[in-house]
Amino acid sequence: MIADAPALDSLPSIQLSLRFQGESFDPDEITRRMGIEPTTSFMPGDPIAADGSGRRRRYGWRLAVEERETLELGTLLSDLQNRVGVSGTTVRQICADLGVTAVITCSVLQRGYESSPVLIFPPDFIDWVSGLGASLDVDIWT
Repeated sequence: MIADAPALDSLPSIQLSLRFQGESFDPDEITRRMGIEPTTSFMPGDPIAADGSGRRRRYGWRLAVEERETLELGTLLSDLQNRVGVSGTTVRQICADLGVTAVITCSVLQRGYESSPVLIFPPDFIDWVSGLGASLDVDIWT
């Protein structure tokens, strides 16, 4: 077995987030209107890595829940809903006023070949995403 290879039975790592994206906007304005500090926000020219390497090309604002190794989304879905904590009307108004789009992202890092997460989004979560006027994006990394 290769020393750095993940164990075949290790669980995938899943993270959920709400992000705003657009051509040009002030991330601080989204922070003010949402009433919550983002996990990350950036503007073109900001460094990508903590060591200052790489430069951002786009504007972004992202609020994430804690990443977890799991096969189930249930707790993560409710954690994101609770963390966002603003109405769909507020999110839709931010999008309209600032010319941004809202996206709910489910990022999955597939660590092994034997375990795959159950990616079921229940109707109440889909209704919530729709109420925000957001898209749903699922990214799977291997």
